[in-house]
Amino acid sequence: MAFICAVDEDADQVEITVSISDEDAYARICLGHDDLTGAIYSVLVDMPRYLPEPNGRDVHFTITEVVFEDGEQLEYAHRDGLETRFLDKKARRVALSCIITAIAQLASELNPDTIVMTTITPHLPPKALGKYWAVCKAMNEMGYVARRDSPFHGTQIWIMNRITDET
Repeated sequence: MAFICAVDEDADQVEITVSISDEDAYARICLGHDDLTGAIYSVLVDMPRYLPEPNGRDVHFTITEVVFEDGEQLEYAHRDGLETRFLDKKARRVALSCIITAIAQLASELNPDTIVMTTITPHLPPKALGKYWAVCKAMNEMGYVARRDSPFHGTQIWIMNRITDET
């Protein structure tokens, strides 16, 4: 496999596709492709409603792989670092930057009071948790207070609350 990154690490902006409905919101950024298989890779951020909060959102992010087999388009989700080993160190930095950009774009458009983020894989090592802390740092810069909440069966939970005049 020969992954080729489509995003310039030094670019100020990336092309982002956003789709928002009443219950869900998505942002997608094309990350690159495999020149041998033709697979296309994207960062996909999903921000569905977080039902316990009236203006809350949950956030999930993944690297998607789209392949074409027998004239059919198939999409696979790669949810953790073990599934994205094809990304080198530079591509991982770019992917994280794209994740943060997509989350920030959705947060700007939706303006949720609360955003909740949970790891999918339990018992992640500290290095793997770094991307979650990077998201929290970016959200802090956007006017949110981000904190890690109590773990649940090995999964980690972060809660980000928008700073308002009432807080």
